[in-house]
Amino acid sequence: MSEPARKQDKIEPLTAEQRAAVEAWKAAGCPEQPEVAALRKKIRGEPLTPEEAALLAPTPETRARIAAMGPGIPHAHVTAELAERQRRGG
Repeated sequence: MSEPARKQDKIEPLTAEQRAAVEAWKAAGCPEQPEVAALRKKIRGEPLTPEEAALLAPTPETRARIAAMGPGIPHAHVTAELAERQRRGG
């Protein structure tokens, strides 16, 4: 397992089923979508190419959703999301 994968496992380990799905995807020769690869680079703090930065740039729809959310995320929403994640075993 690569070092970035080990670091990811420390953050949020994959279940056996998720790991099997990832391995099956890789074995099938299916490459990551460019958006996913760019996001992984951004998360790791690696420099993005102009094309990758453009892929991750917010769209007008995203900007509208963010604007509709108002200032910040309500604490109750965050608490509910965390509870749901715990319920799912994450």
